Order: sequence, then C-alpha cells, then structure tokens
Amino acid sequence: MADAVKEAYKSSTSIVPALQGIIGCSQTGQRLIGYSSDEGVRLFFFGILADRASVEGLDEACIDPNEIALHFLGRYKSQGESFLDDIAGDYVVALTDDQDETVLLACGPSALRAIYYSIEGGALIFATQLCLFKTLCDGDVKLDREHEDFLLIYGFSPQGRTLLSSVSAIQPGKKLVWRKGKVSHSDISFQPVSCGFDICSSDADCYAALYDVFMATLRRQAAGYDRVEVLLGGFDSALVAAGLNRIGKKVGTWSFGYSQSEFNQPHVEEVSNSVGGEHHWIPMDEQVIRNGLERFGLDFNAPTNWPNYVIQTAALCERIAQEGRDICFSGDGCDTVFLGYPGTWRRTRVLAAMPRIPKSLQRFLIWALARPALDRFFGHPWRVMLNILRSSTWPSSVRTFLSFRIFDESSIAGLKGNAHQVPPGYCFEMAKTISQPYQELPVMRLGYAGKSMVSPNRSKMTTGSAKSGLAIMSPYLDPIFKSFAEKLPVELSRPDDATGELRISGKKALSEMAKKYDLLPGVVVDQPKIAAVDAPVDHWYANSLRECMLQLFEYLPFDADRKHLEALLEPHAAEKYFMQYLLTDRVIKHGPSLLATYASVCKEVAGVRKVSRF
Repeated sequence: MADAVKEAYKSSTSIVPALQGIIGCSQTGQRLIGYSSDEGVRLFFFGILADRASVEGLDEACIDPNEIALHFLGRYKSQGESFLDDIAGDYVVALTDDQDETVLLACGPSALRAIYYSIEGGALIFATQLCLFKTLCDGDVKLDREHEDFLLIYGFSPQGRTLLSSVSAIQPGKKLVWRKGKVSHSDISFQPVSCGFDICSSDADCYAALYDVFMATLRRQAAGYDRVEVLLGGFDSALVAAGLNRIGKKVGTWSFGYSQSEFNQPHVEEVSNSVGGEHHWIPMDEQVIRNGLERFGLDFNAPTNWPNYVIQTAALCERIAQEGRDICFSGDGCDTVFLGYPGTWRRTRVLAAMPRIPKSLQRFLIWALARPALDRFFGHPWRVMLNILRSSTWPSSVRTFLSFRIFDESSIAGLKGNAHQVPPGYCFEMAKTISQPYQELPVMRLGYAGKSMVSPNRSKMTTGSAKSGLAIMSPYLDPIFKSFAEKLPVELSRPDDATGELRISGKKALSEMAKKYDLLPGVVVDQPKIAAVDAPVDHWYANSLRECMLQLFEYLPFDADRKHLEALLEPHAAEKYFMQYLLTDRVIKHGPSLLATYASVCKEVAGVRKVSRF
C-alpha cells in the first residue's frame, strides 16, 4: 500500500455508519488533496484542474487544492448536484451533505483518475485504490474472474470492470449519488469551450491554427507556475518543452537512463540546450523493475503488458518531487490524436485491407495451427499470426478496433490446460459490444481508439501523480486541444504519399507546425521513433529477473502450467527476427509482463494465496 492514506470522512453524523472512504496516496501525494466543510457539507477534492480559467470565480493561477475544494463547495451550495458541469480536469470529488443524508462521488471527464465503490449491506464504500478495499471490507473481498480470458487476450478488463467482484469503477465524466441508501448515476454535463478556430482551407492555415491552440493550451495548463518539469522522451514531449519555454517558463527535463545506451532517447541534450534548461538522466535498472513488480498491486489498480513503463515513470516522478518540484508535463495522448504509434498504424491498415475468408477455411486453419506447443516454440509472432486468422471473419470495423492481442486462445489452453476452452464467439461478441460507440469514426481513428483501451498512460499518470504529489499534465489530453486536433483530416497526420521517417511515425501536422514556427531543431523533429516503453526488460526477464517473475507467477489464480510459464520467459529466435524486421518497439515479452502484474494485483488486491509451482 502507499506510504500513507488519508481518510476522506469520519465523523458522528447520521450517515457515517453507512459510509467509509479512503483516498490512497503517499505523504507527498497529499499535496493534491483539498478539503473544505461548511454547515454539515464536507467536500474532498483530489487531483488537478486542467483549465482553471474556465471555472467561473476561480483564479486561473490557483493551484491550492484546498482553495479549489472551497470553491467547489460554494458551487455545490448554489448549484446543487450540477456543480461540476463543464469543469475539465484530472480529479475525483467526494461530498457528504448531512441535511439531505447524501453522498456524492464523481470522476472528472479527463479519463485519467479513478474512484471505485462498493455497496455492501446498505453501506457505501469507496476508495481510489483497489488494494484499500481489503481494509475497508475487513478482508472480505473476492476476485472477479468472469472475464479473465478477455483480460489475458486483450490486456484490459472490459466495460469498466475491476478485478473485484463487488467493486465497480465510476466512469470518467460520471457521478454517483447515494441518498438514504438508494443509488443513482448520472453524467457530468461537459461541453468543451471552443478553441476559436475552425479547420482551415489550406495546410498552412491549419498549421497556424494548430500552433495558436497548442500555445494557448500550455498557457492555461501552466498558469500559476514559474518553473515546470518535462518527462522527456521523443518528439512529442520535446515539443511540449519547447512550447513551455516559449511562453516564458523555466523548464527542466528528465529521462530514463539505461546502462545499455541503445535504449536511451536520442537528442535530449539538443532539446535541453534549445529550451535553456538542465537535463537529468535518472538511472533505471532491473532493481527498479523488481521493486515495482513486487509491489505492483499496491501501487496500480490494473495489470498491464508494459509494467516497466509505468513503474519507471512513477519512480521518476518521485525523484522530481524530491527536488521540490510541483508540476510535470508529458507528451501523453499525442500519438492517439495525431496518429502516431507505428504498430497501431500498420495493424489497422493490414486488418482493414484484409478480405474476409470463409468460416470453414478459417476453422480448419485454426484447428491445424492453434497448438500450445507451437505457441511455446514461436512465441509472440505466432500469436500475431493467429490474431489475424481469428479476426479474418469479423467485420472490418470490429477487427481494426481491437487489433492488438497479447495471448491467444491456444495460449490460454497451454496456460490453464487443454481442457479449458475460450467459448466460441466470445471474443467477437465482446469486441463488437466494446467497439459499438466508436463505429462512426474513420477506420484509422477507430484503430487508435481501440489502442487507447490497452494503453498504460492512464495508469502511469495517475500513480505517478498520487505517489509523488506532482500535478502531471499534457496539452494533448486537454479537451479543447483534442477537439481541435481530432477534426484535422486523417491525411494531415498520415498522408498516403508519406515517405521516410514520416511514413513510420506519422504526426505530419505537428511536425510541420514545429518546423514552421522554429520550436525545435530539425534533428529532433525528424528523429526516428523510439518507443517510450522500450527497455531491456526482455533480457532481464530471461536472466536477472527470472526468479522474481517465477515467484510472482505463483500468485496466479489458476493452476498455470509450469512448462508454458517458463517458455514465456525464454528468448525465441522467431521473436528476435520479428522485432528486428517488423517492429519499431524493442519489447516483445508482453505475455509474461501481463501475467506478472495480474498475479501481483491478485495477491495485493484480492489476497490470492501463493501456490508453489517451481
């Protein structure tokens, strides 16, 4: 669990016997906590407001969470339950009103921070971390395994499910009202303020409007801060650092540093020099990952196939906070709105163009090829091939939405025993349901919307912020900026006639804007893509972290096959060549990563006991 927890409410009012709430964060993280009370109303605010200038009556430079909580309390007393309407941000709010015997829980529309709740025996229980429910429920929690196979195949729990059977997540932009034992759900009404620009007739006009919206977003987000830090990776975050420097902020930059230099981001010194700030390389090694994996279920609320990325970011944020800093910017969200992620682009193009094959042929090929022994021998490339084969009979709009798989049905048979079979049609029906709200999107944006389902960015930013107390922001996640960027034609980010690095990395509109307004050196704008998730974890899993991974596997909630688990950690020739010739990322061991983090969450959140397998 985090170093400390802050109890949200504990008093002798008439509703307290039916209410328990804990906000989980470190002592440093409590800098994000605001509290205010008046005449029997208590309001608890946790997080960050992205656009303080749009909140009527609030100073745009206000960064004190207690002042924000006081302002929210005043809005509630004058506007009632609609007091959060049209407020953008990365926050959760909990409120109790003695007079109405009411509890209100809400999650801001940014989709970054989360709040969970359970209703047991007429009592409302809530927390911001799943691991806290063991304390609140006196250890009486149960793992929800209904959609475990979906989680293992696609890397996330469907439809907002959590890993606890009695605990649900309040979805972004939603609020829950508990009044005298009865619960209702409603939306936070949210209409982003227009950025003031329409999509223009020429590319040059688009770049000019994009520049103006980008710079205006940074001014709003950085209001109240003289110095800002940037989690510096590639072009996306470098552009953020350059923009912040241009609006007059003092900028410090920070990056992961590996002893294997090929995994370090290039050109960070050029970026640091161009913004006039100091760059910090923070060493990252297998010990950082080992510590993070062993306590993963205490710090994070869901498993991921990119644990090194979220673990390292949380550690980096804590280091920044130790230097006395208050705010950090990142490049999160850029690849989604400007169609980056080379792997997503390639998969979406292939799956969209692929003809549907007869079901009889598909069934025969799957019968012949989907064997656990082949899965163990070839590894991830085999699962990619089977993913293409399994989705070959699906409508294009469904298969392009969930284009990325971690395990295959044959993998699950190998893990759980051949007697376990994923029901025929299960994955298709789930994919069809999940993709339904996005069916009106252009096919390429559809693929990127699906990618966001499995993306670790939300987990990374939420835990990094809660553990460090840093306000973490990104202009690319701002609702005003996103609403503008998403209106840009797909061809302006990924033109059909693109060549060279632009064909791989995409984001033409952003790179052309950076060049036109001289924000960054050309070598930074045109640099080859190095994925932020890249790290030598595949090598560590097979060597220095092998024992750690095997020990974590012993907390899996099913009787996993030892031979299959060990094979997942081993280097495979097929994976080596697949990475070398077909991938831009240099991490391919998604399977063991997902299993290790799932096991850690099962252990810490649901109290799954260790079963010796090795």
